Amino acid sequence: MKSTMSILVVDDDPSDRALVRRTLENGFISVNIAEADSRANVERILTTGACDVIVTDCKLRGANGIDIIDLIRGLGVEVPIVMLTGSGTEEIAIEAMKRGVADYVTKTEDHIECLPLTIAHALEKAQSERDGQRMEQAIRENEKRYRMLVENSRLCIHEIDLEGRIISINHAGLAMLGGIEERDVYGSCYTESVFEDDRPRVDALLSQAREGKASHFEFRSIVDGKIRHFASCFTPLRGEDNDIEKLMGITEDITERITLKNKLERLVNLERAARENAEESEKQISNTLERITDGFVALDRDWRYTFLNKKAGELLGRDPKDLVGKNIWEEFPEGVGEPFYHAYHEAMTTQKTIMLEEYFGPWERWFENRIYPSSVGISIFFQDVTVRKRAEADLLRAEKLELVGLLAGGIAHDFNNMLTGIIGNISLARMYAGDGKKSFEVLSRAERACGQAQSLTQRLLTFSTGGEPVKKIMSIVDLLRENAEFVLSGATSQCTFAIAETLWTVEVDPGQFAQVIQNLIVNANQSMPDGGVINVEAENVTLSEEDGLPLAPGRHVRISVADHGVGISASLLSKVFDPFFTTKQRGSGLGLATSYSIVKQHGGYITVNSDIDVGSTFHIYLPHVAGDVDAADDDEELTYAGKGRVLIMDDDELVREFSGDALAELGYTVATARDGADAISLYADARASAEPFDLVVLDLTVPGGMGGKDAFMEIRKIEPKVKAIVSSGYSNDPILSNYEQYGFVDAIAKPYKVGKLSEVVHKAINDAG
Repeated sequence: MKSTMSILVVDDDPSDRALVRRTLENGFISVNIAEADSRANVERILTTGACDVIVTDCKLRGANGIDIIDLIRGLGVEVPIVMLTGSGTEEIAIEAMKRGVADYVTKTEDHIECLPLTIAHALEKAQSERDGQRMEQAIRENEKRYRMLVENSRLCIHEIDLEGRIISINHAGLAMLGGIEERDVYGSCYTESVFEDDRPRVDALLSQAREGKASHFEFRSIVDGKIRHFASCFTPLRGEDNDIEKLMGITEDITERITLKNKLERLVNLERAARENAEESEKQISNTLERITDGFVALDRDWRYTFLNKKAGELLGRDPKDLVGKNIWEEFPEGVGEPFYHAYHEAMTTQKTIMLEEYFGPWERWFENRIYPSSVGISIFFQDVTVRKRAEADLLRAEKLELVGLLAGGIAHDFNNMLTGIIGNISLARMYAGDGKKSFEVLSRAERACGQAQSLTQRLLTFSTGGEPVKKIMSIVDLLRENAEFVLSGATSQCTFAIAETLWTVEVDPGQFAQVIQNLIVNANQSMPDGGVINVEAENVTLSEEDGLPLAPGRHVRISVADHGVGISASLLSKVFDPFFTTKQRGSGLGLATSYSIVKQHGGYITVNSDIDVGSTFHIYLPHVAGDVDAADDDEELTYAGKGRVLIMDDDELVREFSGDALAELGYTVATARDGADAISLYADARASAEPFDLVVLDLTVPGGMGGKDAFMEIRKIEPKVKAIVSSGYSNDPILSNYEQYGFVDAIAKPYKVGKLSEVVHKAINDAG
């Protein structure tokens, strides 16, 4: 790892160069500064040596800032460039940034102090761009998992480009179209199969989606010679530049539902025309309405119920007989002002049919309404579509988390490599120091600090499939109290607890679930700037299908965290679990997204309801798992001495040095290799010299070189019975979790200490198998 930064300063004013040098030396611990006062000096320095970043003035004798940039790039130098500007030269700096300059700083005493931070940001941006290239391949591989999710859906999931052409469709969609072949669908216009009368409306709603607004609509089509009715929802998908690139749609065949509703509409019309025979017609209609699966209510012009079917009573949670003759807004005052309230009044006033699908906040449910006016009032067909809406939201959220997970997994892998060298060498130094010495205590503190850094990688891995929880059957009572009180230590807010005395056991990863509790408590505390009371509850609940949650019916533990803060508006409520979404100036937008991901990986579900200036309540549902409570982990580290020849392959020099020194101290003879090709060569030479290795430790991922998997296959050609251990900073790799299927005798995840390394090496060498 490079410890000294090299910076080239280009300026023809000696006093300005001195000012820049002082600023850089004060801003960086270790920096090597070269200076150039002319084009010739710039060319000489860049052709004879390398630098990490270039700081250049906007003007130079015989040249301006644009000329300097062209000279640098013409020499093939691609390091970040930061430009210094004087008074009135910002225009040149801005033009330079269009040519690829990372940033510019005004050359005054006040602004020059920002130069070290600007350089750091420029280097970080350049590194991020290089990391992004490495992630492209991982993103393509992850696309396969996303496609599997889409293809297994029972709904039609498809994507269209901005011109309306179909670019993807799953098997369910092909089946809805009558079993048509994929090659006959791709590239065709989405609205080709739409009835001509419906096309203008569909085109208008698709245009709304292209402008960034989700659209819902119904349309008719002919499939296998018969008229079919479909309901679609289209959502815009944005690219990296936040521009809308395409539209994703979810379509459902609603033919049977529409057919039944058309019959009911005819019955309603018959009721109007045959008022003299109202008693018989009412009986016929009532019998029909009682058999349908939608809720149905009839309201007169004074907003009194005149009829409710059985399903309507179930959805409203009331006995239909108790509601007939009563005013809807008096019985359900929470509905006043809601979207349904305005839609009912509009239908009553304009005598127009209205279709509406909206979220009803007071009940935390989505409802679909079809409102039909008549001379005596309005008739309403409605159904609870909460499960479908949550499935749509989960599908979009899964796509977002998947992309964030790829980036997080890559960062965590690199960080784990670095931590292996740091933590491993600290544990090795502790072993050298011995118990009771002052240095041992200092190293122990450093090791604990590294443990906090290691928890950061675990948080990153939560976004990737590498964050698979290590679950234990346990009671979460102590976990709730300890983490809530820890977060509020020194805060003006305080917690109250209401926890069931015999709370059911659950199976969780204590470390991951602690993050969930901490994130929710932090969120609650920040919502009350002046402090307040946070209510934490835990209770046993038995869920049924009527609860409308995407969980299997049965026993669950529900944890609730409620604050009395500013609340969340209804328009933002559906976005709170999206990665990088935040309403706080200093928030990262990862806390609630992390919590959502962790709870989902534990087979649970998390919901939120909120009112402005009243507060927010988050509910977590975890499935009850019966069994013996697992014992706590033993943190004591043991080391295992041994003998034998061990070959260690790792692309990180710190990891190689730590592993080699540790095993040598414990009695082993160690050789190291930087990549798979080097390891194969060393292994072949050792076997030819009659001093073969007893064990090989192979790093799974080597950027730009042969990794552990391929190297192991080649070594097995030399010695089929070779013993090998696989190591990686990616704990989600199937080779690491199923190492025996690939021929390895054991696996070790980074970061690791001396004790863990010595344990797996000792076991592998001394295993008779």
